[in-house]
Amino acid sequence: LQKDGVNYALKHHYSIIGDAMGLGKTLQAIEVIKRSKLKAVVVCPAFLRGTWVREIRKFSNLSSFIFTSTSKKQDFDIAIISYSYLDKAEYLFRQAGIVIADEVHYLKNIEAKRTGLFHEYIRKYKPERFLGLSGTAIKNRVPEFYSLFLLCAYNPRKTSGMDVRIKFRSFWDFACHFCNVKKFRISGRNVTKFLGHKNLEEFKELKKGKYIRRKAS
Repeated sequence: LQKDGVNYALKHHYSIIGDAMGLGKTLQAIEVIKRSKLKAVVVCPAFLRGTWVREIRKFSNLSSFIFTSTSKKQDFDIAIISYSYLDKAEYLFRQAGIVIADEVHYLKNIEAKRTGLFHEYIRKYKPERFLGLSGTAIKNRVPEFYSLFLLCAYNPRKTSGMDVRIKFRSFWDFACHFCNVKKFRISGRNVTKFLGHKNLEEFKELKKGKYIRRKAS
């Protein structure tokens, strides 16, 4: 199972592994880094930085360091940073050949500042590889896939299946096409909600080359 995940990521260059918890997503990502022989940046929630250091030491001979606001390190195999430091770490993305986004559902809100910065860096510096990791990538909400599919669309090698931008130029277009739209007013404000899902066969086609998920069962 883990070998299949590694091979999937290597084949598609920009992709997301959405395996359920306990199936070794971190180990798969480390193996992709090792086989790629590229300088890597791992972006993760702050509480997972130490876990990444330990796993890298356990499963590889690669050097790693945890980025802080005062870090200026240039020579590294793997730099580990939290999402909260994205605005201070652009120089790392400039050097990275592979970018890993752990708990990539942190980037599901296309309007959030950290999501915008991450997209900007990937679009601007075009690393050889991008790999997102998450066991809870969408939580049954189809619109949350838009930001993740868009990250895969920046793939300069075009190995991540259909470019989401070909048919959907915005989050709104995407969400309206794959969900039921409900509009109402709350306290004098217009509110729009995207409920359920539709056009699922088309959605499955769009996922091809970008997203793989396996369950423990």
